[in-house]
Amino acid sequence: MTEDTEELQEQLELWNNTKFTYPYDKPLQALFEGQAIAFADKIAVFFLEQTLTYKELNETANQLANVLLGSGIQKGDTVGLAVDRSEKMVIALLAILKAGAAYVPIDLEYPPQRIDFMLRDAGAKVLLTSKEYKGLYHSQAKEMLLEDALEKGKEHSKSNPGLDVDEKDLAYIIYTSGTTGSPKGVMIGHGNIVNLLCSMQQKQIMNENDRLLAVTTIAFDIAGLELFLPLITGAQVVITNELVCRDGFALLETIKKKGISIIQATPLSYKIMLAAGWKEKLDLKILCCGEPMPLSLARDLIPRCRALYNYYGPTETTIYSTGTEITAKDEIITIGKPIGNTQIYILDDGMNLLPPGKEGIIYIAGAGVGKGYVNLPELTKAAFVDNPFASGEKMFRTGDLGKWIRDGNIYFIGRVDQQLKIRGYRIEPATIEAVLLSQQEIQDAVVIAREDVPDNKVLVAYIVLKKDSAVAPGSTDAYINKWRKAIQDKLPLFMIPNDLVVLDRFPVLSSGKVDRKALPKPNRDDRADDKKYSPPISEMDKKLERVWAKALGLERVGIDDDFFELGGHSLIAVLIMGEIEKATGKRLPINTLFISPTIRQISKLLGSDNADIVNRCVVPIEPKGTKPPLFIVHGDGLNVMIFNSMGKKMSNDQPVFGIQAKGLNGTDDTYDDLKKIAAYYISEVLLEYPDGPYCLAGYSFGGVVAFEMAKQFQQMGKKVDMLAMFDTEIGNVDFKASPLSRLGKKIWLQFPKMLFIVKSLFYQPRDILQYQGYVMKRKYRYLLGRLGLQKTDEAEKMTPHEKNIVKKHLIAYQNYDLSPYSGRIDLFRVKKRVYFLQDPITLGWSPYAEKGVQVHEIPGDHKTFLLPPNDKVFANTLQSVIDERINSTN
Repeated sequence: MTEDTEELQEQLELWNNTKFTYPYDKPLQALFEGQAIAFADKIAVFFLEQTLTYKELNETANQLANVLLGSGIQKGDTVGLAVDRSEKMVIALLAILKAGAAYVPIDLEYPPQRIDFMLRDAGAKVLLTSKEYKGLYHSQAKEMLLEDALEKGKEHSKSNPGLDVDEKDLAYIIYTSGTTGSPKGVMIGHGNIVNLLCSMQQKQIMNENDRLLAVTTIAFDIAGLELFLPLITGAQVVITNELVCRDGFALLETIKKKGISIIQATPLSYKIMLAAGWKEKLDLKILCCGEPMPLSLARDLIPRCRALYNYYGPTETTIYSTGTEITAKDEIITIGKPIGNTQIYILDDGMNLLPPGKEGIIYIAGAGVGKGYVNLPELTKAAFVDNPFASGEKMFRTGDLGKWIRDGNIYFIGRVDQQLKIRGYRIEPATIEAVLLSQQEIQDAVVIAREDVPDNKVLVAYIVLKKDSAVAPGSTDAYINKWRKAIQDKLPLFMIPNDLVVLDRFPVLSSGKVDRKALPKPNRDDRADDKKYSPPISEMDKKLERVWAKALGLERVGIDDDFFELGGHSLIAVLIMGEIEKATGKRLPINTLFISPTIRQISKLLGSDNADIVNRCVVPIEPKGTKPPLFIVHGDGLNVMIFNSMGKKMSNDQPVFGIQAKGLNGTDDTYDDLKKIAAYYISEVLLEYPDGPYCLAGYSFGGVVAFEMAKQFQQMGKKVDMLAMFDTEIGNVDFKASPLSRLGKKIWLQFPKMLFIVKSLFYQPRDILQYQGYVMKRKYRYLLGRLGLQKTDEAEKMTPHEKNIVKKHLIAYQNYDLSPYSGRIDLFRVKKRVYFLQDPITLGWSPYAEKGVQVHEIPGDHKTFLLPPNDKVFANTLQSVIDERINSTN
């Protein structure tokens, strides 16, 4: 060893001297349990109007943990968690850890096929999910509904289970993009996560007086810091929903109103806040992570916050491995120095140490290094290598390039391989390429990230077709839609390319490799069929086109072009909405673009005299196509998200719109007259599609509204091609009859009802008993409510305003004067029935359809027929009926 090498090693040892004492032998939940005693009555978690004190959170998590243990969960098992963001999500995470298991967090936006793989690969013994997602996923995991488990937990002990869990046991498995087309699971132990959290405490980033705004999906590893660091510190977590997370205006408002003192997010979140007009200084500590922080962003943020920190670390080494505070004096942005008990080595290809200023591959060692990949021993061996500088230990080869600078900080340069980072998500292009190569027409595929417009990095897929491909020149559009759908079915939204470009051949380097830098810029203006371009018509259209084209970096934008298909994302959405406000004086929330993603739709909203330009009832599910559109009226849930999966699986030429309840914006009122509700929805439909013909459908309560809409359309001289009922029953109760008459009918119906239950017990006993138990529980709660002992309303997630809408809808239904419709009704009736129906054949509609009721059986029950895998079968059946009705009336 030369003198220079010895000096270098001494210098690096000094920079890597990060040893500090922490309770390495305690599991994560034990650190929280200590704070649950110290801060028992302090609020730990906020979500909307719901709060939990430290004591309540700990005791409820203990009860849920005991339910898991009672279901057979043992130390070392894995439990999947697929729930919406709420305070219950935090309870569930802690409960899984308290039961000695490791959690597998699920992003609900992932395709079911990907989620099923993750659950199988992780060997999840139980899937803890919500009622809304019952039966959606299929694996070996036993499904447990969180709502039922929490209710059952009330019968269990509130004391800490006190299982013997130590630093070697798994805390969680998080899945990241893999090179083979399937995600890979990263195993993180209690010792790993406890070291990270205690290191952050040591840096005094957070104290007990802080209030953190949690904005990250639990499937992104940094959520572990957001949720657990406050809870082991005595601070508070404020959980927000997805709409707020992607709306810069809403984020700013939430930070101010909720007194947020610390936030952790990727650079994109801070960019959208700045684009939303953030100017004043806030008493806010900012943690920036997930991808490199631009110097320009840092200079914008520093005057607006109390402190700005930049952190770096791959999932495999437990969230963060290095970090530093960024100040106004910094001329470059570094990723800082190693956190506690962490060592960083920058090595050349021969695994030799490199001096400051020399770039090499970043290796990470120390207490944060995870336990490898699930079921991937070869990949684990290649990435988690022996540490030559500490015998018997492992270090992780990141694949990132970096270099030491003279003050001991590290400068991040980029990737060695083709791995990408877009808006904080780690993406392996090979994953997307593998899906494309599975398509029979494609010979080769390359996926890259392009930033042709500043701050708008997007994925682009380049494709070379097989020589014997059936794709004719100039007719690739239909195939591109097919290939895009194949990606959507298997990969999450952030991995879907904005553009798919077909080339004759790839440009190559002298080495024979694809010259990725020479791949052409996608020409979105070069449409294969100019008829697809719809030029602006009104002055508002022209004004919006200029705004969109500038923000998206395009020469022109058609008024029917989809914002997201053109490469739009949250940051561009904020910029566009800001420009719209400057030009028109009207502010639209960001989620308007998710509902109305075209210039034509936004122009209509801005040009409407109606005060409700924010919350239109007609929501596009799949707006494109030449067939008469299908309009589906909401059920008791008020919104139309439940129709999204089914609507996307219908014919590519079939437009599908949902009609959500009037008043969901939280301010407008609705009607308690069903005819007025139908008339209002018709006025909204006419704005979207004024001439007809119309295909109408309704689910549950929405079926009755669709029925009245069809009658009113006919009275207006409009053509109705189809009226469909999605498992909607009518006519069991005559609300206008005398109370005595109604009671008599109810008593009479008990005999056939009991006969139905007894017969059903023979062929579906579990489902019948489960449903009858649910009914009895609901009646018991209702009785307690009438006695003033408990809330009668089970819809705990509903706001008071939403509950008022449901109440008015009930009044409207009870007072509706049902009279026959002159056309036919298509009834889509589920095969599986767990409750009694007076008319199980036509569900009561036969007397009210002058041209008869056509029954179509579909798989599933009243709730699951709209969810995968039933949604695809239902979509195909529905499309066949629509096509038949359209053809028969033409």
